[in-house]
Amino acid sequence: MYDELKKYTNDIQSFHMPGHKNGKLQLMHDLYALDVTEVPGTDDLHHPSGMIKEVQDRIGRIYQSYQSYLLINGSTSGILATLATVARRKGSVLVSRNCHKAVYNGILINRLEAHYVYPNYDEKYGFYGEVEAQAIEVMLKKHPDIHTVVLTSPTYEGIVSDIQKISQIVHAHGAILLVDEAHGAHLTFSHLLPQSAIELGADYVIQSTHKTLPCLTQTALLHMSPSVKVDQDVLEENLAIFQSSSPSYILMASIEKGIDFMETHRKEFEQWIIALRDLLEKHPIQGGQWLNDDGTFYQQRLSHDITRLTFLIDDGCISGYDISEKLRKEHHMQVELAGERHIVAIISMADSIKDIQRLIDGIRECLAKERKKEGVVKEAKKYLLPTNQPEQSMSMHMAKQQMTWDTILYTEALGRTAKDMIIPYPPGIPLILPGEKITQEIVNNLESLDKHGQEIYGIIKGEIRVLR
Repeated sequence: MYDELKKYTNDIQSFHMPGHKNGKLQLMHDLYALDVTEVPGTDDLHHPSGMIKEVQDRIGRIYQSYQSYLLINGSTSGILATLATVARRKGSVLVSRNCHKAVYNGILINRLEAHYVYPNYDEKYGFYGEVEAQAIEVMLKKHPDIHTVVLTSPTYEGIVSDIQKISQIVHAHGAILLVDEAHGAHLTFSHLLPQSAIELGADYVIQSTHKTLPCLTQTALLHMSPSVKVDQDVLEENLAIFQSSSPSYILMASIEKGIDFMETHRKEFEQWIIALRDLLEKHPIQGGQWLNDDGTFYQQRLSHDITRLTFLIDDGCISGYDISEKLRKEHHMQVELAGERHIVAIISMADSIKDIQRLIDGIRECLAKERKKEGVVKEAKKYLLPTNQPEQSMSMHMAKQQMTWDTILYTEALGRTAKDMIIPYPPGIPLILPGEKITQEIVNNLESLDKHGQEIYGIIKGEIRVLR
């Protein structure tokens, strides 16, 4: 494994997470020497009173939270701990259907009753956008027992929902707002970017520091606002349950160093963003365009994180999957995510403007070669994600408890009830949940993903489990 990792990092330029980019922005050395345990003087993550408490308090001041917590089991642990905390409340939860699988696992293990709201969706490019505040309000009125609303913002593509307006609506209905801001740990460090959800009224916000900051993989933060301080003791108990009892001091120190770097380089970060914006404006690519905030994605103005490079493909001579493969094989670059009509590159301050210029040139070359080969511009294929909730035969936890099932080809599963989540990874958003009936739309999506070699959790050798 070690040799293969060295080979990969020496050969490939990373346009994916983690944000330190194969150690280009390396803030710690002698990691083995720093690998200690809970002994006098090193504090204890689960009962902090010394240096860990000081770091968490300082991070809370930077992010303007009531209390912030270091997470060494990723954003997943923060999501699970928070959902276990709100599970004490009577009623149900409202979940945006583009949430990460960790949210659904939290619903499953806490046996929560869930209702779903779908984000806006553009059929042309094939990914979800923002969740509209009006859609949230409709669901809160329809299901007055909802006590918690769970959203993802920014999305994998960098699209940000109107958290301020949504939080006002949620609180007016006496509910709590939990925002999975895994892709937004960097937002608070520049006024040129959308504001962080913790600044806009969200009650709980979870961020993956390793995605966009120069921090090690598996590092994350959980922020809470004063509105939910009554549950602080319960939250801390749950964090101790869902995180390792032997927390890594290397990972904790990595969070501290990454945030300290961003805090002391705010000016440089803003200059980098300005240079990035200028680069994208001056170097358009024929056959596609960058997702931005001028209305490209929707008719109305869109809030988007410009540091999330999402390239939209207008020319049907090549797919996002093909561009991703060509970038890797011909240009030694690896992007984070590919779809039928878009690719997503994650960049950070570890990426120089010259690095990003190389990516732009690589994408341009991929498109130009295919356009020349085809000799004609084709209409791009559409990849349709579900925009309506599939029929639910039973709840998730009931489906998982069923002891009889069939294992069949997913191509023959139309109308059957899923036993497991089926999840393309990345982005980790389930296409179908346990207890839901499989539609033709789902089968078509799986065939498209399978054709392009996409990793799909819940499918083994083309087969899935369905209930009898």
